[in-house]
Amino acid sequence: MDRLAQQLFLERMEREDALELEQIAAAQRRLESGQYGRCVCCGGTVAEGRLQLLPHTAVCSRCADKQSSDLAEPDCPAH
Repeated sequence: MDRLAQQLFLERMEREDALELEQIAAAQRRLESGQYGRCVCCGGTVAEGRLQLLPHTAVCSRCADKQSSDLAEPDCPAH
């Protein structure tokens, strides 16, 4: 890996780490407000298994699928 590729890789990792930290902080805020486990898009329940795998997730599986297929609701805060 050349020097430029290393730098780009490190920058990408820093961005991903910063995003994950923000997602964790947002999950803590939802927990404190009593909204943890509620989908921020549809208001439905986020499945326990999904929360076990992704404890910082803000959306249910259905809304996550919509997001990945670009069908997410435009007013969804997680979009």
